Amino acid sequence: MAAHEQRSQLFDDLSDLLLRVKPRLQDGGTGTVLHDLERIGTLAVQLAKLRPKAAAKANRAWQTTADALDREGVYLWNASSLLRTSGRETVTASLLAALRLAAFRLIVAGLETNPAAEVLVRVLNNASKTAAALTDAERTEDATDVLGAAAQYEEQLRQIDDPDGVHAQEKASATVEYLSARMLAAWRQGNEGVSYFMLQKITESDEDRLARLVPRDRQLLAARVLEIGRSVLRKPTGSGATADGKHAQEAVQWLQKAFALVEKIEELPDVPELKRSILRSLSKAYYTAAAFDPENLTRAEVALQELIVSVDACEDVQQNEYQELRWMRLSLMRRKQAPDHTILEGFRSAIAHLPWTESSVADVLQELRAMSNQSKLVTDITQAFLVRALSSGLDGAGGHEFVDRILLSLIFHCAKDSEHTRAVQELEGAFGAMANQENFALGKVPTMACQSLLWQFGDRLYGGRKYSQAADWFVLAAHPAFRSMAAANNAKCFRKAALCHIQNREYAQAAAIIRRCPGSEAATYYVAFIAAAHQGLEDEAVRAVREMVKAPGYDRQMLLLATQLAHERDLKPLLVAVLEALLADVRAQKGVDNEIEAVTLIRCIIRLLMELLSQPGAQMYGPLPLGCVPLAPLPCAQHLHFGRRQLVEALVGHFDTARTLIEAASVKKASALIAKDIAWLWRASYNCAVQGCADWPECELLIADLFDLARALMEQDCKASIADPDVEIHFHMLSASFAAITGRVFDARKRDTADANYVVAQRRIVKDISTFKALMQELGPGIDRQRDDLREKKAAMMHLAVVYEVEGLVALRDWDPLLACIETTASLPSTDKLRTYDAIADILWPLTDCPANVQYAALEAVLRASLDAGTLSIPKFARWLRAICTAYVGRERDRARVLGYIDQAVEVMRDDADDEYPADERQWLLATAYNTGLQCHSASHLDDSKKWFECAIRLCKFVPNGDARAQKVCLSIRPLLRVLKRMRGKISDTYRQLLERYRRQGQGGS
Repeated sequence: MAAHEQRSQLFDDLSDLLLRVKPRLQDGGTGTVLHDLERIGTLAVQLAKLRPKAAAKANRAWQTTADALDREGVYLWNASSLLRTSGRETVTASLLAALRLAAFRLIVAGLETNPAAEVLVRVLNNASKTAAALTDAERTEDATDVLGAAAQYEEQLRQIDDPDGVHAQEKASATVEYLSARMLAAWRQGNEGVSYFMLQKITESDEDRLARLVPRDRQLLAARVLEIGRSVLRKPTGSGATADGKHAQEAVQWLQKAFALVEKIEELPDVPELKRSILRSLSKAYYTAAAFDPENLTRAEVALQELIVSVDACEDVQQNEYQELRWMRLSLMRRKQAPDHTILEGFRSAIAHLPWTESSVADVLQELRAMSNQSKLVTDITQAFLVRALSSGLDGAGGHEFVDRILLSLIFHCAKDSEHTRAVQELEGAFGAMANQENFALGKVPTMACQSLLWQFGDRLYGGRKYSQAADWFVLAAHPAFRSMAAANNAKCFRKAALCHIQNREYAQAAAIIRRCPGSEAATYYVAFIAAAHQGLEDEAVRAVREMVKAPGYDRQMLLLATQLAHERDLKPLLVAVLEALLADVRAQKGVDNEIEAVTLIRCIIRLLMELLSQPGAQMYGPLPLGCVPLAPLPCAQHLHFGRRQLVEALVGHFDTARTLIEAASVKKASALIAKDIAWLWRASYNCAVQGCADWPECELLIADLFDLARALMEQDCKASIADPDVEIHFHMLSASFAAITGRVFDARKRDTADANYVVAQRRIVKDISTFKALMQELGPGIDRQRDDLREKKAAMMHLAVVYEVEGLVALRDWDPLLACIETTASLPSTDKLRTYDAIADILWPLTDCPANVQYAALEAVLRASLDAGTLSIPKFARWLRAICTAYVGRERDRARVLGYIDQAVEVMRDDADDEYPADERQWLLATAYNTGLQCHSASHLDDSKKWFECAIRLCKFVPNGDARAQKVCLSIRPLLRVLKRMRGKISDTYRQLLERYRRQGQGGS
């Protein structure tokens, strides 16, 4: 059989096996799968032996086969990697070894004759990992075979020139992996000498190669070396201590190499644990090897020190295997008189495994009292002792019962410390450790003992005028560690500490402390108010007042004192807040007297707000007053500063509150008692709104609200007044109502029609205009009778109100009310009616969706108003006349109306001595009349045709060359007149015959 046929047959068999094996890889290492994988490797070896020479004709076909073999080999290799990391129980070492061996054989079979460096690196890595997998599966012969092939690839890779070092790192990694695999395989086979020789080749033969390894490769290599070193150390001899020491000395060599590999690696997270494992084994090896070489004791001490430092820094310091090492280190430190920090570390290790008995705890405390001259060291050790006692509840060691003794000892010691700051910090640390212990809470009796002791030290410092230090001790007494008595004592502790800082004029510290005060007592908020007010922190002071009036224990005397302090500090926004709190307190009480007092307070608040608005800094001023913004939500507590708009919102809110109180007083027939207040309030609201029109461009709606409130307050003033209201107040009511409407109209015009609030705003405007019209109808006649000079202003407001109403109804597309509005506008005076209708027509005419009857009604109203007005704008009349004639002339049923309008135009032109009627409009009227007459004649509407021609004849008088045009029309109308005459004659004869017939029938019947 030819070679290419053999290759083809082998490749087909190989492909069939691959198709059968791939879907079954997930099943695990079953016998069938393992057998198939072995068969795949065998076929791959046979194919590799049949590889053609480079000059053979079959080389091209073989290249395709080689690519396929490489591709399948890569697939199986990747599959082995996925299975190895999957963690499934079905994935065995035998399956991984068989899979990697098959993948390696396929890759080698598809390898080029002279592979490049990167290819050799990849194949060498695959060979090394395959050998390692075979070694793990105890297939030593196969591993040896693979490593033999790997040796060839390593030799080829070493002989490739790489002067620029492009592949230096990859070559180094692959070579070390290869040597490491040989090292491990030799050790598994019992060839300890060969294994150590391979380690030396890795670490000593080429330092440059080792330096090129990435940290992860060095870590893996060190782990393998550690594994072998531990095996050497654990290897039993049974020949005495000297023989064990000799074995330990051999293990030291392996372990030293392992530590050297990872000593300088810091960036990998699991390297520290590997270092600790190496040092632990190395320390044991040194200790065991001391029987062989006494110098190893010194080395053991060094390794032990480094190990314990690393161990105590990790989380698992409770491991029993480290206990003996910790006590050994502490003993060494005591003999060498080590520095404090070293002794502290030794004590921490010893305390961590201390048995919780009376004698052992007493011994430690007695030892600490003997070291009282080393204050910082004793404090640190006591803290460590306390932490150990607290955490003992987790392991059931029983240290909780000794926490109170350790804690009292720590407090006494810190109280004697000459450095106050350090003492407080140490106690805070100790208390923090106790508070953070979830499974422990100090009992009430020990808590009272500790707090009493802390209060005693604080009072002693307070009596000595050391207020800041005293405050620290009072704060310590309120630590969360004493939570069992927190409800009873913490608020008192924090208030006492805050008062210490206030006494020392340290208001910032006082505020910081009082913010930590639990509970909701009014005294707490009062202290917070004092601290904030002295700092000028108006937002903090406002919050304190707001909570104080709601807290238990509140007394109005607190607000009066707060008012005095705010006034002394000249904090107007804060004064507003305090007055508002008084207002809320007063309003909570029932009775007319309280309502009168509330109105008086509102006047004071409004006056303060007006002063704030008048100041240059009104753009950003002060805290937001309490509960005074019903028209807008309160800002967050951390953003209580606000600008002019918020001031105006507060102002509107207070005017609205005043209106509510006045209405309530009116119901109780008590308005006369606050009549002066009502008059002041409506004038203030009206004047503020007028000022806002000029100075507050961003507050249009709020200004409108002020005008509305001014009108409502005027109404209450009229009700409260014993005498008849002055006509001036009636006119101001109209002006305020109209100004509010105008503000809302201007705001609505700025809105997008797609805005969700656009329709709501327009409905509000239409509703307010209806109210304004009713008010105008009620108050207008009285104003006209007493003040002629106000007629024009009143008429202007009415005119604009109607225009605004039409705008609103058009925006709402509410056509029926719009028709009613057009009809009711006829009641206006002639001049106002004309310009109003003119404006309405200007609004409606451009609309494409406006119903025709609405537009025609508006146009007719314009024409009627134009004729009724004393002063007629002839160009406007001509424009609107043309518009309505254009609309009606095409509708047969409305043509008669057009004739009437043209007759009105003829009358206007006859009276137009100055020829103001536009010439083009005259020509248009003549052409329309004549053409309409022709259309009627064509449609056999002879009577209508005659009327239109007669109208055209009348119009000829008012156009240039009118006589000639009239004669032309007459010539056109003569045949029509003759026809009409004949028709009338025939109709007359027929009519006489009918009468004669009826007469004879009547005689016969009689």
